[in-house]
Amino acid sequence: MVHVDIESALQSPVGRHLVERMSRDPRQPFARMSRDFGLCPRSDLRGLTVFGLPGKPGDVVSVLTIAGCGDIGAGLARADRCDLTTVERDGFRVHSWKSRHKTFYAAEREGLRASDKLVILADSVRALDIGMGAVSRALHGEKVMPESPRPPGEPGANSFLFVSAGDMNAPGEERPNAELLREARSLVLDVGRDPGSPGDTVYGRATIGAADHKSALKIRQLAQGVLAFMALTAADQPEESAAVGDLVSGVTIVAEEDRCVVSSRHDAKTVIAVYDLMEEKRREARAVEHVEKGGAEGPKAKGDSKR
Repeated sequence: MVHVDIESALQSPVGRHLVERMSRDPRQPFARMSRDFGLCPRSDLRGLTVFGLPGKPGDVVSVLTIAGCGDIGAGLARADRCDLTTVERDGFRVHSWKSRHKTFYAAEREGLRASDKLVILADSVRALDIGMGAVSRALHGEKVMPESPRPPGEPGANSFLFVSAGDMNAPGEERPNAELLREARSLVLDVGRDPGSPGDTVYGRATIGAADHKSALKIRQLAQGVLAFMALTAADQPEESAAVGDLVSGVTIVAEEDRCVVSSRHDAKTVIAVYDLMEEKRREARAVEHVEKGGAEGPKAKGDSKR
């Protein structure tokens, strides 16, 4: 489960920066929500929660919390979605439409606050049903996903990003490629504003569950290696080295029994600088991959340039 509290994020310089960047990037969910539903991340979106579905790794359902005046149906109609239909079902208004030969769903209803509306986004009837059930249980104060184990941990009072993954000990072919994650059995990550510290401080705490203390020590060693590698690769670039050095110095990693805990506290300037550096690295990597796959020199691109 991943939850982003957009209202809380917008009260932090880091959160505002991330929302702004993700709103401009067409690959990011906030930009797609604006394009597909006419929602403004700053004024209409209040929260986003993504749940992994039981039984099928990779299948998810998303739940948006939006301003009560938001109208998903009107946004879909303005976007002229193919075969758009709307029905009332179990207290929800359910919209369905087709795109690229696939049917998508958006189910909306009033939230816990009269000023809120909850919207479930799904790409299958199964995901829609699970999402509607989860929201209905949440509104009645029940456990949202009873069939999905979650490790202990709750978001802090000023959290704007919370991640909880309970059963990471999947079969080998479904485990992550990164060795650090392959050793993990659970993960709880909480990131937010730290109003008790001077300046615009951001806290982060990741608790990585392991099989035993030996595995926790290995995870600690791997995490320390990641930080050392970051510092090493940035050493030749003065601007990068300063930002990464500030990041590394604000991180502590300890092994406690069968878990590894990574804690950090950084000022907003450091977090924003490192995030922008990482985004720039990703763009460069995508550009290299594009060229290696044909890119601007490929047959399709050449044909386009002639037109």
